[in-house]
Amino acid sequence: MAAFSDADGERKRLAAQAELIARWELEPYRRAGFLDCENVLDVGGGTGAPARVLRERGVRVLTVDRDPVALAHCEGPCAVVHAGALPFADRTFPGVYSRLMLQHVVEPEQVVKELVRVAAAGGVVLLVDTDLASFRTEPSPNLTTEAREAWIAHALARGARPDAGLHLRRWLVGAGARNVHVEALTITSDDLGRASFARLLLAPHLAALGTASVREKGVAELFAWSKDPNAFGAATLYVASGRAPRNEP
Repeated sequence: MAAFSDADGERKRLAAQAELIARWELEPYRRAGFLDCENVLDVGGGTGAPARVLRERGVRVLTVDRDPVALAHCEGPCAVVHAGALPFADRTFPGVYSRLMLQHVVEPEQVVKELVRVAAAGGVVLLVDTDLASFRTEPSPNLTTEAREAWIAHALARGARPDAGLHLRRWLVGAGARNVHVEALTITSDDLGRASFARLLLAPHLAALGTASVREKGVAELFAWSKDPNAFGAATLYVASGRAPRNEP
């Protein structure tokens, strides 16, 4: 996938996205008992945007990611690790969390097994992800749609799962989690405002367009879409929770 040309801008976007969308995510977190966990492991937390949202709600978080450059911007405790082989003992963390990471990995089933393994007996495992094909816009900006399709195709070609949200239940159950429950959260441009919806959810996919000049055209097209009072966009986010088994397997 093409690298983001404005890394600082992308970090700011991730922080704004996590904070703004938290108003929808936090209620499922509460129902799952996740916000009651004393200590949480955030796997694939990157720059620490998800952890910041949790810390502001009183949760202590250790963020881990394989990218040391991203973690350099994490404000709280963090460590460089590989999600498929977590360097923690079994049954360590009361809460284990992964937000919008599983869509990027090639072996998500193995990662989820690791998340369940390091969760304390009866601890909460919380997964948040999406299905990129669920993103819809009306009217459909041509280059934005083309970019999203290219992003999905690239992910599939390297073995990743851009539809990860649809598989969270299966992965949790397969990893031995109990009491698995999945909620679908639909977030629209009416909820966020068209400009925020475009900037936070649609614009990142423009990185998949081939050249800088084409990406600039995509940005202009998306800006025009955000100014159209009749434009509408929607995306679906899935929040899956489960409990680590209490007995030894």
